[in-house]
Amino acid sequence: MFTQFQRLFLRAVVASMQVVRKFQTGELSLSELAEVKKDGTLKGECDVRSGEAALEILKRLPADIFELRFEDIAGRDKNPNASYRCDNDNYDGTRIGTNGGCTSTVILGVFDKALKQYVSCFVGEPASGRIWSADLETKTQLSRYDRGFLFKKPVPLHVCEGKLDGQATVFMDPFEVGFPLSKTQHSALEANITELGASAGKPKDAAHVMILGSNGLHEALVANGGQGAIGGIMTAKGGPWDAAGALLVIQAGGCAVGLKIEADGSVTEQDPLNPDSYNFLVYGNSKETVASLVGAVQNCVK
Repeated sequence: MFTQFQRLFLRAVVASMQVVRKFQTGELSLSELAEVKKDGTLKGECDVRSGEAALEILKRLPADIFELRFEDIAGRDKNPNASYRCDNDNYDGTRIGTNGGCTSTVILGVFDKALKQYVSCFVGEPASGRIWSADLETKTQLSRYDRGFLFKKPVPLHVCEGKLDGQATVFMDPFEVGFPLSKTQHSALEANITELGASAGKPKDAAHVMILGSNGLHEALVANGGQGAIGGIMTAKGGPWDAAGALLVIQAGGCAVGLKIEADGSVTEQDPLNPDSYNFLVYGNSKETVASLVGAVQNCVK
């Protein structure tokens, strides 16, 4: 679909990963205080510098075809006639990063404005050099960046075959100011998920809820097919790029659904590849897993 642009997308992701990695290893200092934005999320020097590194490459894309939109820097985002929108979160997981953690990722999603869907996605993990990618015509695959090079043979991925039981891991994003759940609802949702796992076995075998601080990494790990990594819930709407990873899960053989809270409090299902249409993203390795997680969300927003 974007054969002629794939190299630029990859180069932009790698450029951002290189900047983030320098902060993670201490080559660049994290001492600068991060800015607290209006929605309660953070913005620091790493967000800006990694975004600028990607912009330097992506600005070579045809302006009549691609808008460029970044979470923390100004892009080329005022072109209503462009066919596609290139959404960039070049430091997904600022809070965990400023705390010294290494689970932050770089996300690039290409949104088709006519289809109203993400049609291509890249998630890079600076700490390991892994890059997950997929588009509507290509199955999810894993590449690796190392010292300026990408391995020539990407590895195709498939979601795991596990069930929602005591061996299962369900990923969630952390509660932040401005997101659609109250702290009480967020805690209730986590409890509901563990109870779903316990219902399939003994109470002590409840499912594990894991919060790594990056929605991009959560989605990539479900697509990666690790044992027990069966699904996740994105309760945040800090930006559409957080949801681009749904494409990774779907193209790895899993499924996803968007959930919208209607005015009367009811919850309706929406296209998971169109984050502008929903409040929550639920994704998993099977329809059964997603249905169970959707039920957990519905019980919390009644």
